[in-house]
Amino acid sequence: MSETVYDALIIGGGPGGSAAATFLARAGKHVLLLEKEHFPRFHIGESLLPYNRRIFEEMGVLPLLEAAGFTKKLGAQFHLGNASKSLKLVFRNGCFTRETTAFQVERATFDDLLLKHARASGAEVWEGWTVTRFAHENRHVAVTARGENGQTETVQSPQHD
Repeated sequence: MSETVYDALIIGGGPGGSAAATFLARAGKHVLLLEKEHFPRFHIGESLLPYNRRIFEEMGVLPLLEAAGFTKKLGAQFHLGNASKSLKLVFRNGCFTRETTAFQVERATFDDLLLKHARASGAEVWEGWTVTRFAHENRHVAVTARGENGQTETVQSPQHD
């Protein structure tokens, strides 16, 4: 078992895991993120909404996203398959946010950028590690993971009530 105790263990380095790791690391927590694949990795889509911009700004990643050259979106349209209804949204006319643009991202690039940002923010990131066991043990959470070469590690974090 690893001697290192982490404040937080995060399983999965997609946008949610990378964001959580970034916020916790920036708050001074000792964070380990375990990801079974190596980034960049193939993933479908993604059409983001303007509401994400504030989150990206709080994460400190917005300048990197803007510099990455993703297509800027000014709105969106939705249509029912039978063409009976449609909805056109112009983001600058939004009622729920003052953000006027969003990004259309290539997920492999987007996810890689977020994971690298989590690492640069202070999170420890292990790529190529598959979680094989999760348990509550002696007021700790223990996670066992297997690396690509077959090695195993068990890491732990204090259990919070």
